[in-house]
Amino acid sequence: MKTKIKAFTLSEMLVVLLLTAIVVGIAFSILSLVQRQMGGIQNTLEDGSRFRQLKQQAAIDINTFQKFKFIKKDSALVFSHPMDSIVYKFENKTIIRHADTFKVNLNSFKLYYNGIETSEGKIDAFKLNTLQNGYQRQIFLYKLQDSETLMH
Repeated sequence: MKTKIKAFTLSEMLVVLLLTAIVVGIAFSILSLVQRQMGGIQNTLEDGSRFRQLKQQAAIDINTFQKFKFIKKDSALVFSHPMDSIVYKFENKTIIRHADTFKVNLNSFKLYYNGIETSEGKIDAFKLNTLQNGYQRQIFLYKLQDSETLMH
């Protein structure tokens, strides 16, 4: 009464476990690579959106306010008109505008008045050069002077 039971041998089971372990290891390493790539993409997207937000806000402010000046000792750019004013304060790797903080790696900052580069006082244009994740980005904004500004 010998009946043969159909089953896997121990060596077959060990081969299956080994192959499963290899496949799972490869899957986890690929998942790790994908997560790192997604993190890099997310950081680049966040840096780009912060830069675009700064550019958009500065463009709105330069078109809203009439007078602009740079105070060198405070490292502050002041936008003003008779009813209100806005201050952009330049600090280490950040630009602060009221409650907004823009984290940018500022390479250079140039100020202009009547097309001539200046370092302090009245301005009518400015240029910011930044370096974010290996990309150089630039903001150049200017305000056309109206007759009232030119008369003063």
